[in-house]
Amino acid sequence: MEKIINYIVGIIVLTNLYYLNNLIGIPRDVLIILTFLISLFYFIRNWSNKILSLLGVKFTLSLFLLSLILFSLNSLFFEYEFYSNDMLRIFLYTFYFGWTFSLYKDNKEHFQKYLIRLLELILIIVIIMTYFEYFLYDSFKILISEEFIDLGNDRRIALTFMDANSCAGAIIVFSFLYLNLNGISFKSLFYFIISLLIINLTGSRMGFILIAISILPYLKVIFSKFNIGKIALSTGLMVMFGLLFSINSNFFTFEKKELSISIFDRMFTEDEKSAASTDQRIESISNGFKASTLSNLILPPGNFYFRSKWERVVAARHYPHSSFIYMLVEYGIYLLWPLFFTYLLYKKSKQTKLKILFFLLMVELLFLPNTVYYSTIFLIFFYIEMQYEFSRNFTLLKE
Repeated sequence: MEKIINYIVGIIVLTNLYYLNNLIGIPRDVLIILTFLISLFYFIRNWSNKILSLLGVKFTLSLFLLSLILFSLNSLFFEYEFYSNDMLRIFLYTFYFGWTFSLYKDNKEHFQKYLIRLLELILIIVIIMTYFEYFLYDSFKILISEEFIDLGNDRRIALTFMDANSCAGAIIVFSFLYLNLNGISFKSLFYFIISLLIINLTGSRMGFILIAISILPYLKVIFSKFNIGKIALSTGLMVMFGLLFSINSNFFTFEKKELSISIFDRMFTEDEKSAASTDQRIESISNGFKASTLSNLILPPGNFYFRSKWERVVAARHYPHSSFIYMLVEYGIYLLWPLFFTYLLYKKSKQTKLKILFFLLMVELLFLPNTVYYSTIFLIFFYIEMQYEFSRNFTLLKE
């Protein structure tokens, strides 16, 4: 029963399904708190000192302790508004993944089956949501956000991730993990191709970079042995990959051709909104550097006060469109502490041959504003650590 509950919580956590709360008539906050409390209960119930050694747990604790200290210091001099949503989310992820670690740390086969089933259901949910958002755009957006305002033709798939780039980043990580678990098979290729189609509809240029990175190790596998079957397969994949990104999303929209936008649209056609998006990204990063004054580097706001200080002091419309710059403004010079755990994660990714997955993490940190508060990042931490633990156990058994 516990594993079934864990499975359900995993689906909600990894896809933000609580944004569809209006379908079942339950307030969103109630669903989030319920998911949080369930994860916390089983996290405590399955507690072991081993959980404290997980880098994802250490990463969360470093952000929390830094924010708590900086909150206390800033409260002596300023009157900023307190914001706790980001911190609650990363504790939710920490409790869920710590709980899952406890359930599967001793059985690699059961863990792989669990994650494969989880990823397969996530793909089905993503396909269903994509269909409704694509063909019933306004209705879907109003369903998940009462504050939705139609801004015109720039319609990009974002699903319950609320942001097209975050959506693309999550889907490509799901796809990469599925390929890593299943290898090159019909099911994994189907998963990957469907993911490409959906990512294309997000219009995320970052998504294009992530896809290019994620397929590198599999191209190497395909070309490692030269026989007719593998050459045909690799050629077919390359042709299909090219077609997917040369198909304008208008192909799927029929009468609403002016309403769609794909990666192809944004990368290879002249588009004023794409150019404006690039300008906004550059401007946000510039504002982030301007906000990184000496005083802010020494006494930054931390997470609890970041949004309030940004709105009052920096007064810029967009947050820095890079998590590194975002966290520099947020945590100042103390940013080195949480970043140290990403360095340790890199070392584990080398030992488990998952450097590509680590590079996906780095790209998201480079191009997204507050990625460290997304479940996708904690999924990457969790997967690399699980594989590292399994490899260690295997080594000990051999010895």
